Amino acid sequence: MQDLFSRILVVVLASVWGALSVGARHGNPYVNAAFAFIAIVPLLYRYTISSHPRSGMIGCFCFTVVSLDVKIYENTSTPTFVAYSRGLAFLVGVVAAVFINWCLWPFVARHELRKSLASMMLHLGFHYRGIVAK
Repeated sequence: MQDLFSRILVVVLASVWGALSVGARHGNPYVNAAFAFIAIVPLLYRYTISSHPRSGMIGCFCFTVVSLDVKIYENTSTPTFVAYSRGLAFLVGVVAAVFINWCLWPFVARHELRKSLASMMLHLGFHYRGIVAK
């Protein structure tokens, strides 16, 4: 549950920070780059060194998508709406992925699938070698 809450918190913070990065100084690219540096450094630390790398990865994706979408749709939509809609889409994706990985498709099943696929590929290689030899 701690992973789920950390991913949700990172998605919310990254989407708000992405909207603020474009909203500050009316989309000045230098200000946007400074905001990106401030956001990406801790998220990359979380992704590379922390024991919860997926929250750092989803935070980097969320910040990038929200900040670029706010910049793209700045003339047609408000930054708040774009950040809210993209952030909500990321939240739904994170919760759905966690639910599927923890409840419907647990680690043991994924591990067994990998072992079975490796065995199947080995046997397919044997059969292929036999067919080519004939």
